[in-house]
Amino acid sequence: MKSIILNSVKPNREESFTKLLRPLLLQWLLTIVYQKKLFLKPVSMFGLFLLWFIGLLLLLLLLLFLLLKKMSLLYFH
Repeated sequence: MKSIILNSVKPNREESFTKLLRPLLLQWLLTIVYQKKLFLKPVSMFGLFLLWFIGLLLLLLLLLFLLLKKMSLLYFH
């Protein structure tokens, strides 16, 4: 019974994971920006750009990983 439930849930797991991760990543970046008070420092625009760039790179790496996984180039048991 468990295997039937897991198999029916399996295809949608990747989509829901990316949908959950995007707002979490955005919230994480905004939290860092507000906690470090980058807006009040003279390098605020550079710091904000740096955080945005790092977040974008992480998102692109995640999407590339999921694409490779979907194309079965990466195989997990």
